[in-house]
Amino acid sequence: PPSPLPLPLPLPFEANAHLPAPETTPSFETMAASTATATAPSSAGVGDALLHAQAFAFRQLVSHLQKRTDVQNIDQMNLAGFCRNCLSKWLYAGFASLGPDYVLDYSACLKEVYGMEYGEWKSKFQKKATKEQMQLFKQNASLHAKHSKQVEEAAKKAKKKKKKKKAKDSSSEDSSSSSSDSSSSSSDT
Repeated sequence: PPSPLPLPLPLPFEANAHLPAPETTPSFETMAASTATATAPSSAGVGDALLHAQAFAFRQLVSHLQKRTDVQNIDQMNLAGFCRNCLSKWLYAGFASLGPDYVLDYSACLKEVYGMEYGEWKSKFQKKATKEQMQLFKQNASLHAKHSKQVEEAAKKAKKKKKKKKAKDSSSEDSSSSSSDSSSSSSDT
């Protein structure tokens, strides 16, 4: 049998050495190197080569979206029915599908896709959604990506955890001032 390799596989590997390497590769090694394994494409069947090619495509997409901070999630949802948050949920679901030993904190998946903490990305790059964007978002809801109950619960849990931390941090910084959440109205799908 082929020898297992830690994820992510270094790119480019033999099967796609003719393809350009991504300028920045998400740090999946921080999440997966010690746990997940895969088969080397040079000694594997077509199925494994396809899996590695799909992983390469995913890393390229993530890298591209990390550079395109001008592209808003709500616009992605309205045009394609998925956004960076959906990619984070799919990444989480991918790890969860490997079994309970592989389940990660959803926030770690967000960080992998955004290239930074989700809250930091929102404060730096997310713009307030317009009335028209929100209307289109609601109108096209049936076309949006669907996620499992387990994934949605993990996302909600991470969001609650983040809100509690934010509230704790803001009360410890200045307990006399009241802070309001000035986050934009946008979709956190």
